[in-house]
Amino acid sequence: MRAYATLTTSELYARREGDNHDGEVIAAHNLTIENINLGQLYLTSEDYTIAWPGNHENFRFANDDAYSFISEQLKSEKQQGLISSNGYDTTVRLRMLTEEAKVIGQVPDLTFSAAPSIHELNFYERFEKDEYEQVEIHLSKAAEARYDFDCCFDGFAAQYAFSTENPEVGSNHREMAVRLPREHRLAKGTLAWILCDRHTSSQQFNRKVDIHHLDSLDKIYEPLMELTERIWG
Repeated sequence: MRAYATLTTSELYARREGDNHDGEVIAAHNLTIENINLGQLYLTSEDYTIAWPGNHENFRFANDDAYSFISEQLKSEKQQGLISSNGYDTTVRLRMLTEEAKVIGQVPDLTFSAAPSIHELNFYERFEKDEYEQVEIHLSKAAEARYDFDCCFDGFAAQYAFSTENPEVGSNHREMAVRLPREHRLAKGTLAWILCDRHTSSQQFNRKVDIHHLDSLDKIYEPLMELTERIWG
């Protein structure tokens, strides 16, 4: 049996008490697992972001990564009872940016509904053929793609985001990031997906973290969630 890997955190930044503004980062921490860099955690008064060095075979498949994230997250929240039996509505806004952060293409207000039994959401099916071709063209030229998900669960809303950089345009960075609302815990399935599928150190994490063993994943997951709760108080 593999020994349980543990999460280590170190503070990068903390805003002084009383000097907080909505939307601004109030704290940032570096995250490591057994001396391997996991990424960074950023918190504002309203949400939190986990960023990591991402691994994707081809930037054109950013759509698949975005939907792997939101599918895992919403599936978990349904199991927690945060999503009602009536399902949910989701609006997706996709923005593709140049290295200078200029928008070169976007698909706004792409709306769909999903019953709670549907966990896999297919991004490609939501486009007409000509729209899909434009997305493919823009993605090949974009330095970054960001997907904003506005989800409505039985009368209340939550905002999520997934972003990813294109290593073939501009710098060689491959940062990926997910943003979640303060009230919602990161899904364990999302964390497992980051560690073992979409991180540059996935092979090392796969040797150190048995994601099929709940206690092993909890050694990383629980300290991460406790850190966010401690910062927010």
